[in-house]
Amino acid sequence: MFNKNLPVLERWANFLLLEGKKEGTIKNYVNILNCLKKQKSNLFKITKEDIMEHLSTKNSPNTVRTNYAAIAAFYNWAMEEGYVRHHPWPVWRSRPAAKRKTTYLTEEAIETISAWFQKREVRHRERDYILFRFMLGTGLRVSEANSTRYENINWNKSGVWVTRKGGKRQFIYIVSKTRELLKEYCQKKGITEGFLFRGRDDYKVSYRTINRVFKQAEIETGIEITPHVLRHTYAIHCLNEGGMSLPALQQQLGHEDISTTMIYAKILDENQKAEVQEKTPGVLL
Repeated sequence: MFNKNLPVLERWANFLLLEGKKEGTIKNYVNILNCLKKQKSNLFKITKEDIMEHLSTKNSPNTVRTNYAAIAAFYNWAMEEGYVRHHPWPVWRSRPAAKRKTTYLTEEAIETISAWFQKREVRHRERDYILFRFMLGTGLRVSEANSTRYENINWNKSGVWVTRKGGKRQFIYIVSKTRELLKEYCQKKGITEGFLFRGRDDYKVSYRTINRVFKQAEIETGIEITPHVLRHTYAIHCLNEGGMSLPALQQQLGHEDISTTMIYAKILDENQKAEVQEKTPGVLL
């Protein structure tokens, strides 16, 4: 289960699990970062030279590539989560870091997945569906969403207090539809305090459970769904259909640096360019 006091590598391992990595791969990646950590106790102060020194101890090209893949994955995650502002070695000349495709859900895909959640005949159908809608309607990280308590919600202001990385508390707004879904869910379940989304012993639902449910949804609908996909979906649709400003979106997503938020604006520019290229009438060409 997620705990804000977990060591950073354990938090990263939980993220990799949610992203669908195999447990053997995750264990290997964590071991690689632990080896790197021996060179310098603080992973967030690692330099390019430290990484080069670490890689120089590896004998085979395959081992070097695996080590770099693990290190790159860790620092990409650390940047996304606000632990570091820059990757210590963003592009390795022998193996350039692959550009990660930002996947998001279309309106049709959202409807398909919503229908899948609602028709399931399982004990926690409502919990899983409302968690899905809550993450989709707020753009929260999974660690922020599953840690949300009833006491964090301000029903009158349609918002919720979120604990960001580093323990920083931030108030974000939720749209009326999401607010009403949450309110109905709490009333039906008799939730008046504590965690909104509960697993065993009324503790918050675990990463492993969320990963299992999302993976099942992906298998049965054929649509990729992870916490990051939901976060990307929120951002893209807020900018595209909603017309939300970048500073407002930055606040909602909890990005320390607005340049991180601007990635979504660049994606929209690329989409628009592709559409113009594809749909410009031949008579104009």
